[in-house]
Amino acid sequence: MEAKALLANPAPISTSTSIPRSQASHPRQLSCVLCAQRRVKCNKQLPCSNCMKAGVECSPTIPKKPQRRPRRKDGVEENLLARCKRYERLLLRYGATKKVLENGDASHSMKSYDFKVMSIGAPLSQSETDTMIPHLNVEIGGNSLWATLSDEILEIPDEDLLEATPEVTHINDNDINFLFGSYPIRANFVLPHPKPVVIFQLWQAFVDNVNPITKIIHVPTLQKQILEAVGDLESISHTLEALLFSIYTMAINSMSNEECLSKASEPKDVLLPRFKDATQRAMSTAGLVKTVDVDLLRAFVLYTSCVRSDFDSSHLCIYTGMAVRMGHRLGLHREHILNKGSIFEAEMGRRLWWYIITMDLHIGSCAEVVTFSPQSWDTRIPANVNDGSLVPDMREMPAEYSGITEMCMMLIKCEATNLMLEHPVLNGTPRYFTNPDVPITDKQAIIDDFRSTMHKKFLQYLDPCIPFHEICRSAAAGILARLELMSLHPRQYKDRATRLTPEQQRRLFNLCLSLTTDDNKYHSNKDLVKFDWSFKRFQIDAFVYMIHHLQSECTGLIADTAWPQIFSLLDNHKCFISSKTTLYTAARKLLLKSWQARENAYAQRGQTLPEGSPPAVIATLRSLQPAGTLGVYPSSLSFESMPLQREQQVDMQFNLGSFDFSKGFIDTPMKFDANDIDWNMWGDFTLGSNVYQ
Repeated sequence: MEAKALLANPAPISTSTSIPRSQASHPRQLSCVLCAQRRVKCNKQLPCSNCMKAGVECSPTIPKKPQRRPRRKDGVEENLLARCKRYERLLLRYGATKKVLENGDASHSMKSYDFKVMSIGAPLSQSETDTMIPHLNVEIGGNSLWATLSDEILEIPDEDLLEATPEVTHINDNDINFLFGSYPIRANFVLPHPKPVVIFQLWQAFVDNVNPITKIIHVPTLQKQILEAVGDLESISHTLEALLFSIYTMAINSMSNEECLSKASEPKDVLLPRFKDATQRAMSTAGLVKTVDVDLLRAFVLYTSCVRSDFDSSHLCIYTGMAVRMGHRLGLHREHILNKGSIFEAEMGRRLWWYIITMDLHIGSCAEVVTFSPQSWDTRIPANVNDGSLVPDMREMPAEYSGITEMCMMLIKCEATNLMLEHPVLNGTPRYFTNPDVPITDKQAIIDDFRSTMHKKFLQYLDPCIPFHEICRSAAAGILARLELMSLHPRQYKDRATRLTPEQQRRLFNLCLSLTTDDNKYHSNKDLVKFDWSFKRFQIDAFVYMIHHLQSECTGLIADTAWPQIFSLLDNHKCFISSKTTLYTAARKLLLKSWQARENAYAQRGQTLPEGSPPAVIATLRSLQPAGTLGVYPSSLSFESMPLQREQQVDMQFNLGSFDFSKGFIDTPMKFDANDIDWNMWGDFTLGSNVYQ
């Protein structure tokens, strides 16, 4: 009864209670301390019903004092202070450190953050053109619009201004369609990460098969991130996820079907399309088009390397052009911009940039497209050091190694690219070697100098017993041979009145034969199969020239040497039979005509072919031809004077990297005139094809 009376007639609050005076005149609004702690409903009386039942003291919650909005101060000093604070917040947003801002060294600050506002009509100096926001490397363009909006920007609230700063945004399926083609829109699509054990196996395959060729990933650093990410794949960043899927895709692309079945329990033709699709979606989700993240650019470059065989060069150069522009946005094209970051990031940026421009120059030359001027960038060639010598927090660059390192393959390609870009007469493209107005001796002088450079820096250190060294030798040899082939090939002469000498034709045939032989030697080495994804390219120029030549050289040393190499080449490149392009269709018909000429030559002499019956590839190609399209070869050549026995033995185990084509490979007089062939037709067939990629 006393409790009810107390609730009905509460006693007046005395001045000795703990309630502040500011709260005594206001009705009770908050729960008491005990009810708030127990998270139960309070009747907001004093004492409350819950405290009365519990027999404890009821203590009211003291509300916080309302924060008064500071009044805006007038005056020049207050306005200047507000501007400085706002600028500091923005600099922190763009990656500046508090240590730099609190240092108070005006000269250091001006040197590190030299932002300029330029009018549209004012000429820009080199330093002004390359002014960048630190760390994010977002380029600032010159526009008087920003000068007129400077005061208005200062009126924007801090929160709104920070939210309006550039960020990587997610894009929808329309952006996926724009970049990679049409895809069905699937709700709640989850990217299919492999199981952890498969992830580690794919990572190891990438390290063994892909990384020695690309070298745009620092293996020790990324491996730590993968070990941490595998435990919780759902919480990793979109950028890391895109990079992981590009690594999965490249690893699967480099593996054989048997390896895919063994490691991932599915065939390669099932895994590869799935992970290509997932890589595209991961890059789009991470905001590829608007990216300012170098790891996302790495993912895109790896993806582009993976799909090289899916497109011809005229389409693929669009992807490489996108990579070049993304590199520009990140500041990879300017050495002084790279040096603003850490030494480690600068060196990895050089590797990425040179890989991009090397790929772009090569694919662009196949498509006869010049993408950018060599004067538009000045990034140094990467250093000849191993990944183990690079540490993210290192304070100085390690000394370069004289000899072979993990960077050998990449540096060989960089030297070839640098030759095109730095030589005064080449101007960034290999067109100089196909210019008919340039004497062959001048072209050969450049090639000989380049061969000497390659031998001095790399070839003299290579050990043929080491698979990686052998693939480096093969790459260097292929580059030298391609330059030699371009300088000698009669396709460069539009006028058939310009004729190659017999010596030049003999030298050209030996070059084509050596290219074919070296290709077969590469494919016969089982230790090099893992690099097929990068080097399995059909040398169509050399092939077409050889089989044209063999229409007249039907018998003898030249034919007996060349035909076995041709059949081995076709066994290693199944695309020759399966491809439905005009180029391969014409080449297949030409091959059958040349072989028919060889059969006719032996039939006229009443002798059997050295090969016995026609090889299986000839029988297969004949079965694919329409009936009546390949009758008896109407040759007007005389076969009486053609020798049927080998006049000398030919050593096929030669080193193309040190091979001197001027001495000849087969020294037999040529009975074939390459000047009578319509090379312009074959040039039209090969333009834009992916056979050289």
